[in-house]
Amino acid sequence: MDIRKTLDMPESSLLKPETGNFKSIKPQSEITLLEIQNFWNHKFMPEESINISPHSLGEIRKDFILSEKQDEISINMEYEKNGNKYYLDDKSRIIKCKAKPQYTEDGVRNIKEQIEAGGNERRNDDDGGHIVGRVLGGAEGLENLVPMRRTINRGDYKKMENEISHGLKEGKEVELEVQLQYKDDSGRPSKIMANYTIEDKVVQVKFENEPNSLDLLNDAQDKISEEDYRALKKELDDMYGEGSTMTITSIKTEYDDMGSPYKVTIGVLEEETCEKSYKVYEAR
Repeated sequence: MDIRKTLDMPESSLLKPETGNFKSIKPQSEITLLEIQNFWNHKFMPEESINISPHSLGEIRKDFILSEKQDEISINMEYEKNGNKYYLDDKSRIIKCKAKPQYTEDGVRNIKEQIEAGGNERRNDDDGGHIVGRVLGGAEGLENLVPMRRTINRGDYKKMENEISHGLKEGKEVELEVQLQYKDDSGRPSKIMANYTIEDKVVQVKFENEPNSLDLLNDAQDKISEEDYRALKKELDDMYGEGSTMTITSIKTEYDDMGSPYKVTIGVLEEETCEKSYKVYEAR
């Protein structure tokens, strides 16, 4: 199979509102902490008020889950929403989601549910990212939201959602599993891993949710040829030498029907300019 190597596909338009395709991306709405408090006050205790601390959103999520499905929640905090199953750790953080995506024409968002996922741990350049996209039938509320870097939510993760929704519109069977990693006690995931199948096509994507990170370079070393890896590393080193700060935002691996990897796509972001490119390699 002839796959062009190191094919750069600029995607800076994903990050610039003046470009024509920005409106179709539908960024998350921003609301204030007071609005969040008022919403949860109304939902759980209309006569009282609550204060949201950096770690209390996990407890709010737990209360919400229990109020919705008391009889169906296991001791390990598993719950189901919109046909998708979620798994929590002992800090009430979502660590895994098993989904059966269903194409949703409008993917309507309820503004009351567009809360600042992650509370005070949410950063200025974060969105409230849906683990299962609204266009894929995912719920709009806290049970399906985590803090996600804007460049990931509106770029790399959005590309995955578009691929899945395209398959669904063609009538193909799709399954999706998302795993989330956290550092220490943080309520903000540091990395997100997605495995999905579209009919017989198998895809694995790892997303970097931290800025100024080349952690995924280690993954790249195992997935592409030594020659391609050296060339990629040299390019990154050269850009650092010129004063640029780089992040590898994602690594996508596609597998053939025999289960062998054949194509690797690596997202590279220059933090200062928000210029992003996707480099395509033949898998080793």
